[in-house]
Amino acid sequence: MVGKANGCVHVFGQSDSFIRCLRKVNASALIDAASHVSGFFDDYLWLLPRVEKNFGVLPQAEGEFNQVDTIREFTSHENGEVKVRNNTLSVNSRDLFVELIHKYLKPFAFPGTDDLLKMFTDTYIGNNDEADFIERKASEVISDLWFAGPILAELKIATAKSPSKNHYLYRYDYRDSFSTMPPWVGAIHGDELKHVFGLDQLDLPSFGFDKITEMP
Repeated sequence: MVGKANGCVHVFGQSDSFIRCLRKVNASALIDAASHVSGFFDDYLWLLPRVEKNFGVLPQAEGEFNQVDTIREFTSHENGEVKVRNNTLSVNSRDLFVELIHKYLKPFAFPGTDDLLKMFTDTYIGNNDEADFIERKASEVISDLWFAGPILAELKIATAKSPSKNHYLYRYDYRDSFSTMPPWVGAIHGDELKHVFGLDQLDLPSFGFDKITEMP
């Protein structure tokens, strides 16, 4: 959508030409378009211009994958913090759930949208009409659409592009002991950083480290 707003059309299998087009876009126009798209989705995901210093040939600069081992990860409730803590998630009925999915699918102009809406509804909430259950599933489906889905799609492409390398994927579902989220919210966006990549990134009071050492 950001590309289309700036005259760059993405054609499947021709990502290189799409990226070259985006590089020619005025930085202010790129940011304005990203801001507009972000506001449309009621989220904060922006596409920003980047300055690259190319030394020789950088495969990633041309939209290709490096021939290296890769690792990807997503948490169980990536978007839980944004939608729950800020009280912007009030999807607690079947009709509101369908409305939510329709909102997130509408910009992509998928064929057979009604079939997709039914598939999401059947998969996530089935015949359960309990308000609390639907609210939990609404948080999950947003996380899956914004994080898990794109990661899995990228992984599929990476394994096809570089089959000789190892490509790892894991789902982080360790709820932070200091979490202020509702009990049904597991790991939220960023929770894995302090546990997977070391304690130096923790921003906790001193008593927190003692509790962490007691964890299994």
